[in-house]
Amino acid sequence: AKRGGHPILKRWAPTLSNLRPSVQLVAALLLYMFHTLVLTQHSLALPVQLIPNERGNFQSIGMDSLAGMATLGAYQYFRRRPSNFYMQSAAAPDGGKTENSVATVDAPHDP
Repeated sequence: AKRGGHPILKRWAPTLSNLRPSVQLVAALLLYMFHTLVLTQHSLALPVQLIPNERGNFQSIGMDSLAGMATLGAYQYFRRRPSNFYMQSAAAPDGGKTENSVATVDAPHDP
């Protein structure tokens, strides 16, 4: 089984997580300010109104919404998926403490 994560995460995740907490806090505050002051103030106009209405709603999508969608997409793409080993050992009768632990499922009994 292939272990590890995506090459981009292998390179940047340790670098970002090893920064001092004060540097992480400053980076988070700067990103929050960018989100609040820039992304929430701009939108992308859509070529058609998605849901016809008289109020003019659903004619654009905010840049902050697009950034959130991109973040969710990146998370889904880069996230670590559980391997079968961990799923089997968690369901094993002894909690996966021995090397030969295998999860078993009892078949339903006929009365």
